[in-house]
Amino acid sequence: MINLFPNYLKKRILDFNGKTLINRRRERGRSASDSLHSTNDILDIDENEDIGARILRKPKLKMTLRRAVDNMKCKGKTILIISSLIRFVFVIACCSAMINTSTHYFRSREGVFNIIQHVGSLRVLIDNTLLRYCRLWVIKFGITPKRGKILRKLDVDEMCPHYINLSESTTDYLISSALESFYTSEQLDEALSSLPVKKTANLFEQPFPFRFCFGEHNEFTEDVNFTIHHVPVYFTSLALKYAANQDKIPPDEWHDEFEACEIVSNFNSIVNYLDSLSTMLLDIESKASEKFQRQAFFVYVILAPLVFVFLLVFHYIGYYDLLKGFHQIFDALIFLPTEVYKEISKPVFLLNQEEFLDGSQIVESQDYKRRLYLAVTIISILLTSATIVIFSYILCVYDKKFVYLNFWLDASSHRGPLILESVINTYFYVIYSNTKNGNSSNHADFLDHVYLAQSRLASIHHDLIWGYDNVISCNGFDPRLDSIHFDPMCKIEDNGTGLHKGYECLSADQLILTFSKVSVDLKKKMLDKDIKERDLLRTKEFIHYQHVSMTHLYARLMEAQEILYDGLNVQMKRLKNISLILSVIIIIIQCILFLIETFIGFQLNESFQIIRILISRIPTQFILKSPTLLELITGVEDSLKSDLLSPSKTALKRSNKIIFSINENLNLVTANTTALRVFNFTEEQFYGQSIQKFVTEESYQKMKTIIGQMFRGEIDHIQRLSFVGLSDELKEIYNEAFLEYIESDKIVVLCSSDTTQIQHNLDEIENVQQGIDVLMKKSIPLPILDQYKKDVNISFSLKTAAVLSMNIHNFVEYIASMSKTQVVHDLSIVFSTFDAIIADHYPNLIKYKIYGTCFYVAAGLFTSDLKAATTDIINFALECIQSLEDINQMIDSSLYASIGINAGGSLTAGVMGKESLLFEIVGETLTATHMLMNVTGDNKVSISQEAYSIVKYDPHFVFQEAGKIKLCCKSDTLQSYYDVTLSEEK
Repeated sequence: MINLFPNYLKKRILDFNGKTLINRRRERGRSASDSLHSTNDILDIDENEDIGARILRKPKLKMTLRRAVDNMKCKGKTILIISSLIRFVFVIACCSAMINTSTHYFRSREGVFNIIQHVGSLRVLIDNTLLRYCRLWVIKFGITPKRGKILRKLDVDEMCPHYINLSESTTDYLISSALESFYTSEQLDEALSSLPVKKTANLFEQPFPFRFCFGEHNEFTEDVNFTIHHVPVYFTSLALKYAANQDKIPPDEWHDEFEACEIVSNFNSIVNYLDSLSTMLLDIESKASEKFQRQAFFVYVILAPLVFVFLLVFHYIGYYDLLKGFHQIFDALIFLPTEVYKEISKPVFLLNQEEFLDGSQIVESQDYKRRLYLAVTIISILLTSATIVIFSYILCVYDKKFVYLNFWLDASSHRGPLILESVINTYFYVIYSNTKNGNSSNHADFLDHVYLAQSRLASIHHDLIWGYDNVISCNGFDPRLDSIHFDPMCKIEDNGTGLHKGYECLSADQLILTFSKVSVDLKKKMLDKDIKERDLLRTKEFIHYQHVSMTHLYARLMEAQEILYDGLNVQMKRLKNISLILSVIIIIIQCILFLIETFIGFQLNESFQIIRILISRIPTQFILKSPTLLELITGVEDSLKSDLLSPSKTALKRSNKIIFSINENLNLVTANTTALRVFNFTEEQFYGQSIQKFVTEESYQKMKTIIGQMFRGEIDHIQRLSFVGLSDELKEIYNEAFLEYIESDKIVVLCSSDTTQIQHNLDEIENVQQGIDVLMKKSIPLPILDQYKKDVNISFSLKTAAVLSMNIHNFVEYIASMSKTQVVHDLSIVFSTFDAIIADHYPNLIKYKIYGTCFYVAAGLFTSDLKAATTDIINFALECIQSLEDINQMIDSSLYASIGINAGGSLTAGVMGKESLLFEIVGETLTATHMLMNVTGDNKVSISQEAYSIVKYDPHFVFQEAGKIKLCCKSDTLQSYYDVTLSEEK
């Protein structure tokens, strides 16, 4: 069972104010001093359940126990739980808002899209009605071509299945188009009524300048009371009236009727007015898009992240309070001995006589869970905020696409009507050319409208395909639309079947180019004075013009128009799918993170409950020693006055420095948490131990001297000290500390900072500097190196010195079949041997360069004894010749050397470079050694005349004149040079 009545409650019960209610004496007859040395006596836990039950039945004890447990509450847990719930609900709300926005927002702007669609449809129907009207008129004139003539002009045997024959059922098509225009006008009214009045009142209630004809000569007047609602109805009713009376009026008198006058006079005005309506609708949509993007940015990019920031702050407040509560608890528990933790973790009695394992662990802080709790929250907020911002960006992108879609729809809705209007004006041109010109129009005006419609079609199509102003191209919006515009329908075969087969295979873009071409041909024919206007409709140019435009191009453009009509649904479906995917993903992730948060929260709550129970079981004497524990258990601050809180303990509790308190015997009294962590010891290992165990011997002697003087009053109470500590693993810990003697407690408080890392950095710098010095000593002579540290620019001249140049021969043949690595290795053996000879026997010689297989040495640079320098360099040369025999045996080679030595001439030496230092020697003396080296025989040492004059009396050498050579480039005088060997005595 769980021990709900802690041991200290049986020994010393505290009431609300912290006063003692019951003080049970120990049943065992041991003194207090003896019990402090025995863990079992200190923690005398009565394991009798009946005794515990009797204690709990007492009301005061039950109240005290509940007070002891209930006072240990943590508001941070409650805040964290509330914050998690609110955040989770807000995430669900944001996802719902995303789905709702993607589903319903574009529906709210669908009205303008539909109005643009209805305006375009209305224009097409009006044009179709008028086209049938014109066709009916020319049929009555009898100037239309027969079927056989059309086939001959198109160079085909039969018409294609989708050929549009304007001469068949013309009246029926006229009536059908007129009735459809009535229906479309009603749909337009319904679409207008669905929009706010502010958007449409000024737009569609403006009077249309409709021209009425009256009188015998069809004079004009304007009626300002007509609106766009009435114009289609009245306009098409005129055409219907003419269709009904077509047999009663001769064709050449139609234009005299007021109906024809009003149709012809107002046709182009209606077209222009519908164009202006589309422009105003696009302006409304652009403003709506700008407003929406501002709202979306505010809601999804500013407001939603701000809410998450607020929730994060609220969550952090709870998290901070939770950390504060846990730190308060662990600060109170940290100094309890391990035995106390073991005892308070035992059950009240053993079940089934099980033995309690003596391996109880100190209470885990579970700090990683608290950190993970905050990390999960931050990840959740960042992930959700990023998703919302991404959705906002996607929403704005689709909103922009929707605006583009309106522009594309408007542009596309002009293409089909422009084809019809071009054909209509051509018909009017022919009709009014065959009749007398009336007041309604001049036939030349119709020719201008034909050209205008053709040029506008090409311009609008270009803008749609390539984009214009701030509107991008429609390419890539829908594969079906791209296919209509750019993909040929079939392969054109040049088999002589005529152009008609080619028209069937062309794409819409190619057909528009073809339409422009046949339009130019028709224009030339219309301006040809040899062609009568009555015969224009029978010409090959017009037949191709009408066939390309009506049979092929118009059908393709209307198919593209239908795809754009469906574009709104396509956009909404795509956006809805994206928002659903984002919402589902973020909800799933948030659910997982919420479950993780909940699990960690329950774990922390369980840990908190366990800690409360453990604290309630701490023995009384430890409670009385800890004011913090008294505050935690009783809920009353300062319940026990500050008699127990000495200055040293206060500093120990609150400082972040390494703090020890040391008595006069140099034993540790207390140590804070930082000291335990840095030195890696437990509290029990520290207490009562000599400071000698935790510092080096040198540091201990320094501490012993200073602390002794402080206790004796010989020095100030505050001293500074540098010492080296030893961790549990005997690692050195460097410290800079202050010692303060507290006279009231008779202890010295040591407060230090860990400078181990700083010391390691200094050691590392010193090691690197030593390595640099070694390298510099090997590359630069020591006397010059000492001077270089004082002055970077170093160079000097010598009147006399001895220089050696040695070349290793036969090395190229030796390395012909060797790897590069082996070549470098063997050459290194040779030169390392020479370096060793210098280091062991000739410290005054300086190797200043190795170049390829050449080895250069100088002597006498820092001494005035030229004879000794020359003698040393000759001996070194002879030793090198001897050492080559051993080297050849070692690396299985047949190397030999030629050595030239010169002495007495002048030379200049110095250090070159700043970053990469190089010691170099130049001068005529060095040049002479090169010349001697080149003429010297195998394994021979040749010296110049000047060197010979210096050492010729040395009994250790044998000289033999080898020849004469010109050693100076400034003189043509030949000088003798000598081969030198050691005497037999040497």
